[in-house]
Amino acid sequence: MIASEVEHDIADIATYLAGFSIEVAFRFQSQAHESIDFIKHNPTFGSPKQFRAKQLAGFRTWWIKDFKRYLILYHVSDNAIKVVAVTHGSKHLPRLLKKRV
Repeated sequence: MIASEVEHDIADIATYLAGFSIEVAFRFQSQAHESIDFIKHNPTFGSPKQFRAKQLAGFRTWWIKDFKRYLILYHVSDNAIKVVAVTHGSKHLPRLLKKRV
């Protein structure tokens, strides 16, 4: 399952990257979707995250191929995966996740 905000995240980042290169922006979009498909089939590959807030237990991150500064944030529980956000790794992840959970 992919949260509705994720497509907005990808589009916003692609728009930002398009300011530097349209080709890079299109490649980012493609690689973001490819990376999401990868974690759907390999949910344990992502890095488990430890946050203080209990509602954020079970979250993992995975980088976007060729764009390692951008992360996919997703939750794994009972063989279900929910992709919650795509963001730059420098963002405050707990704050972002609390807004979306």
